[in-house]
Amino acid sequence: MIRPYQPKKDVAPYYPAVVDIETDRRDGREIAVTWARAHDRETAPQTAVYGSWGDFWPDYVEYILSTRESRQRRLYAHNGGNFDWPHLIVWLLANDYSPERIRVIMAGGMILGIDVRIKKDLVIHLRDSYRLMPESLAKLTRSFKVEHQKLDIADTLHHELAISNPTLFETYCIHDVLGLQEVLFSFWTMLYKLVGSIGELPMTLPALAMRLWRLSLDGEIMTPSNKR
Repeated sequence: MIRPYQPKKDVAPYYPAVVDIETDRRDGREIAVTWARAHDRETAPQTAVYGSWGDFWPDYVEYILSTRESRQRRLYAHNGGNFDWPHLIVWLLANDYSPERIRVIMAGGMILGIDVRIKKDLVIHLRDSYRLMPESLAKLTRSFKVEHQKLDIADTLHHELAISNPTLFETYCIHDVLGLQEVLFSFWTMLYKLVGSIGELPMTLPALAMRLWRLSLDGEIMTPSNKR
């Protein structure tokens, strides 16, 4: 049975929490983890650049425990299912996070999201914005004409830039997370103006299409598997 979709509450668009990892292409070593806090249009963005998951994750968890804000527990990374989140899983498993505390949500061999249980009633939801907007971050920032465009560092490798020009490297990292925040907010705002609240953003583009379709239903639709 397919029912009309009714959001539990009116969720107005906001800038979601975002993280991005940069690694050394020679050996995969982490060289930067950049985080941006979720916020509203009226609140200035807050960012921080760490050296690794080991530097970032304890601080982030402590922040989550102190704020208990649900918006801060939904963390996006662009193409995170292919890159950022597998790196994080390796670190979590090596640092006393049991596999039972890590729930990987997959479809067709692709990681759509990961839920990490911190406490019995506290879960961090890691999401991949590429599954919702399947395009490169550079193209997305251009298409949505956001303030923080993805910076072009030509063919300079990240680990080389971090050494030769650390100020530019930090600016590059911050543009990535703020640019993604602004793209997500613009995309969500466009939907909100068209159809109203859709709750929190779904994990994938097909899930979003289904939700928007269900918003237009007048009543339930019986499916072949339904006994009635």
